[in-house]
Amino acid sequence: MSSGAAASGNWGFVDVTSASGASSQFRFEFGYSETRDMMPAGVAAGDIDNDGDIDLIIPQGDYLPLRVLRNLGNGGFQSVAAQVGLNLTGNVAAGALLADLDNNGDLDLVLTGLRGFGTRLYLNQSGQYTEATAAWGLAGSTIDAYSAAAGDIDGDGWLDLAVSHWDNRTGAAPTSGHLWRNSGSGFTDIDVSSGINVAYTGPDYSFSPHLVDFDDDGDVDLLMASDFGTSKAFRNLGNGQFQMLDPLLFDDENGMGADVGDYDNDGDLDWFVSSIYDPAGVPVAGQGITGNRLYRNDGNGVFVDVSAAAGVRQGYWGWGSCFADFNQDGWLDIFHVNGMPFGNHPVFNADPSRLFVNQGDGTFVEQALTLGIDDTRQGRGIACFDYDRDGDIDIYIANNEGNGRLYRNDAPAANHGLGVRLRTGGANAQAVGARLRLRLDGQIQTRVLMAGSHFQSSSPIEAHFGLGPATRADALEIDWPDGRTTCIAEPDAQALLTVDDPDRVFATRD
Repeated sequence: MSSGAAASGNWGFVDVTSASGASSQFRFEFGYSETRDMMPAGVAAGDIDNDGDIDLIIPQGDYLPLRVLRNLGNGGFQSVAAQVGLNLTGNVAAGALLADLDNNGDLDLVLTGLRGFGTRLYLNQSGQYTEATAAWGLAGSTIDAYSAAAGDIDGDGWLDLAVSHWDNRTGAAPTSGHLWRNSGSGFTDIDVSSGINVAYTGPDYSFSPHLVDFDDDGDVDLLMASDFGTSKAFRNLGNGQFQMLDPLLFDDENGMGADVGDYDNDGDLDWFVSSIYDPAGVPVAGQGITGNRLYRNDGNGVFVDVSAAAGVRQGYWGWGSCFADFNQDGWLDIFHVNGMPFGNHPVFNADPSRLFVNQGDGTFVEQALTLGIDDTRQGRGIACFDYDRDGDIDIYIANNEGNGRLYRNDAPAANHGLGVRLRTGGANAQAVGARLRLRLDGQIQTRVLMAGSHFQSSSPIEAHFGLGPATRADALEIDWPDGRTTCIAEPDAQALLTVDDPDRVFATRD
């Protein structure tokens, strides 16, 4: 197993946007009219046609129609918005989430947006999308919505929603609309009944939610990365109520994007929150200047800020973020995009994306430009996924007022990976919330299947493990959402291993 040292051998990223046909543009017809216009640009990655390849859905603002790209499985994409019923135009959709909300085995689409767009739902029936916003109880949710995440907070087999609502225009708080319970035929706003409404009595600057069991007690909790020092963590008490952790634990100043992962391989889920680092040390818009935060989970949801020691603070004006083992050495790295078009402070106009490579000792080394990720546009949303099914994790960047970029990862040839997806055959078909542990050479890597949100974005509901030079692991253990466990002995390195609930492997793809 690798020690976690930074990239060795021939490793790098290649821009394949044009060659793959994965171009996109997020634009406003008349440019920026206010601050909130500078924030959107999302992307959702998932297998919308159940052919095994990861497709893309990309909002493009009010100037261009929604972009739907079918992955052809040969390194290329085909535009299919009209064919799948998503030829949406003239709206201000900003973020996107793919998750199976009606338990039919297909990935449904949640779009979030501005100026009355709110939160909208499109159900997938065998590859055809139909809007169900009103029928499923979301028609009244028209306040600005940025990011959405899905998870089963009450254990009933239906994926519930968490939605963020940054708004600096009135100072009034939308004390509802953050947490939505799925009954199987519609959504109900449960901010008040769950108790999280008490955290939103002042201005709401929420940006990036995650529904994930951060205290490992079997219940799905809520993390909400938020602007202006308002990031929050809510513990699910298992009785329909949520309890907010001490807000003083989280001092990220300007939480924007976020992701959850076990970066130190101790079995607990850590929380990375992108924020603002100003090299000049001069705030120009009331923002903080001390940068990103890495909150290490020391067990049972006890978070400790280790940002400085880890070396991940300097990310400029950070946005969409993801944990992934890009070099397949067995340690999760951190990637995030950034930017803010302030004319009076140009340092954020063309700041480079950041790739913090995990050294395996609790520290990271930034290597984005060295490895070929040269995007300096206004990055907002991202998806981290294996687009070409070669076994390593690639990156899609959605840029505000600019072109999106797809970077193919050519991971070190000496290292191998294992991709895993789960299928229940019934409720919660993609097993969102399942916890997977890979054992290799005395080390344990932990992954949890999540649906959204890096920031206005979602990656596929799949797990990826780096095996280093090994060609097989010792064991793969899966804790399914319903409490059952599967153990697979000595799984081989492969791009995609599909595991059927509860016990058998029914398909592999190399």
